[in-house]
Amino acid sequence: MLPVTITKPIQAMAMTASTRDLIRLQTFMSASFPLGGFAYSQGLESAVHNGLVGGEDDLCEWISGFMTSGSARNDAIVLAAAYRNEDSAEGQEAICDLARALAQPLERYLETLSLGQAFCEAIQPWPFSETLDLPEASPFPVAVGIAAADLAIPLEAAIASFLQSFVSNQTQAAIRLSLIGQTGAQRVIVALEDEIVRLSNIYASSGLDDLGGLSFQSDIMASRHEHQAVRLFRS
Repeated sequence: MLPVTITKPIQAMAMTASTRDLIRLQTFMSASFPLGGFAYSQGLESAVHNGLVGGEDDLCEWISGFMTSGSARNDAIVLAAAYRNEDSAEGQEAICDLARALAQPLERYLETLSLGQAFCEAIQPWPFSETLDLPEASPFPVAVGIAAADLAIPLEAAIASFLQSFVSNQTQAAIRLSLIGQTGAQRVIVALEDEIVRLSNIYASSGLDDLGGLSFQSDIMASRHEHQAVRLFRS
């Protein structure tokens, strides 16, 4: 793996997102953007099947764990690193290598590459894509980070949108698993709103040395999901 050289200072970029920035972030992270995120649960299906997540409170804790000490935390930090290395092809490749290495188990690895490829393909019709130079086999957070930087979208706003999309996808998976209803999903999203804001500020100021996690249950459930006989989701 190539050494990662940060080409921009590691500090929060507290610029105000414009209306156009918000529209673009909403488009990138909306269910209508053809990424296929609806096909993945990141082990939630297995957690529900094994009785670890049984209602709204459990779901809040499950999602919060991903954002504070699990894969969503690392993805947000990787996104920030890719954002800062937008102009460095060598730095981008090294971050891609690192992001792929962090994506465990196999289903998680396939998910981030599949979403990254879909994101790269989906932005082709956009005018700015002609100047966007994305590495091959870009993991999803790397692709989002580079695109946000290319569009000069504030980093904190990009991370907040990324985390909010993660929360939304998890609640949608919970609905499909008949764990909660649509109203319950909204309660979960509202309950996690302040945490998304707080973590977005932290991760915008974080560097690769801050990567790490402590989410054994979600890792175990993701691994078990690979061998689950009957399932709705690909992860």
